[in-house]
Amino acid sequence: MRKQWLSECRLSLTLAIPKGARLLVAEGKKKDAQDNLTVPVRSAGHSYLPGSSLKGVLRSRAEYIAHVLRSHAEKNGRRFNGPATCDIFDLAERNAPLSERLACSERFDLRAQASEENFGELSTFDRHAQSCPACQLFGHTYAAGRFKVTDFELEPGTNEHQVRQTHVVIDRLTGGAAPGRLFDMEYLTRTNYSGEIVLENFSLWHLGWLGMLVRDLQEGWICLGHKQTTGTGRLKIVSARARLRCLGQQNLNGELLGLGALLAKQTAPTAGQGYDLSPSDRMALPGLHWEWVGLYAQAELDAMPGAELWNSTRSRAQSFLMQFEFAPEMQLDRLDSLRSHLSRVRRDQ
Repeated sequence: MRKQWLSECRLSLTLAIPKGARLLVAEGKKKDAQDNLTVPVRSAGHSYLPGSSLKGVLRSRAEYIAHVLRSHAEKNGRRFNGPATCDIFDLAERNAPLSERLACSERFDLRAQASEENFGELSTFDRHAQSCPACQLFGHTYAAGRFKVTDFELEPGTNEHQVRQTHVVIDRLTGGAAPGRLFDMEYLTRTNYSGEIVLENFSLWHLGWLGMLVRDLQEGWICLGHKQTTGTGRLKIVSARARLRCLGQQNLNGELLGLGALLAKQTAPTAGQGYDLSPSDRMALPGLHWEWVGLYAQAELDAMPGAELWNSTRSRAQSFLMQFEFAPEMQLDRLDSLRSHLSRVRRDQ
């Protein structure tokens, strides 16, 4: 569901490096900053937090949350046919057993290479629904995600507070300081950055999962950049505001609508269960007041940790993440059979 815009949650955040914390600075050009650069990156004399780096850190934490919830369910006697999410770095190695957390993109690759019957006819709904929750939200090579992060720029009207610190290289043989190996590193502290996280065509469980990330960011469980073991990378949310928009002429009546509720009166494939297309993908939210702006309705809400928006939708996220199961086509026994078939075909050629 990427070709049609139906709804959006635009979370505007101001992040601060709190007193006593610091961020290591990397030099780089904004137009070609790579994910392996630490954050913030300095370009044209000013620092910024790259959206790609932030998205990667948030995805990693989101996966961690999903696995913690899955582990809790397993301790209570639940049994699952796979992990809570895949690992985007877990690739299939030839002749090696397939890993339980094999990346969703690799699973689709195996199906495509083996010319699985009807694979080329898979709809966008099916490719989305057969992916793990993290890939449904953040995307993979076979399906675009719905989670975007802008670059976080220096907040207007504020200044950077820079500090330089001298470090010494440790001699790995003696365990002491290596002679003549001092070096300086630049850090930022007490500096604010502003940017946005955007969810498009969201279901309510997406909002609940995002709310968990907002909470963990505020509580210091999500750190950015290098040298985190030395105390760097911590951020604090100074302000957060959510702008919700949805397309159509539904009578909203103070309700928060997910994608299923918005599509309830439209034709949509029932096979795309991963989209949560149930008309029950809606809830009443105290303090939610919609205003019509042209063809869409708009509402603004407080989005600081502990806000009603996150508290109300958290249970939807917990329920979805604890109940997710890979489709039979994406399970390891099926994929291993396809890989064996593919190997036989290659040998015969």
